[in-house]
Amino acid sequence: MASPNVEEYVHGALVIVTLIKDRDEASFVIKHGDKASDPKHVSIEHYLKAGLSDRDALNKVLDLVKDVVQSAHVAGLF
Repeated sequence: MASPNVEEYVHGALVIVTLIKDRDEASFVIKHGDKASDPKHVSIEHYLKAGLSDRDALNKVLDLVKDVVQSAHVAGLF
C-alpha cells in the first residue's frame, strides 16, 4: 500500500505532501514546471498528539506549504 498523500496546485506549482510511515513525519515537494524541490521533512507529531488523523495532519502541512508558495508568488519568485 502506498503512503497517503495530499496535493494541490498553487500558482502553477504542484505541492505534494506525503506521510512517512511509522515516523510521525511528512515530506513535501514543490514541482514547478519541469523542476522539483528536494523533499523536505517536517514533524507532524504535534498534530497527531492533538488528535488529528494522518490525513488531517497532512492537510495542515499542505496549508502551510501553500502559504509559502503564495508568498513566493507575491514576491515574484514563481
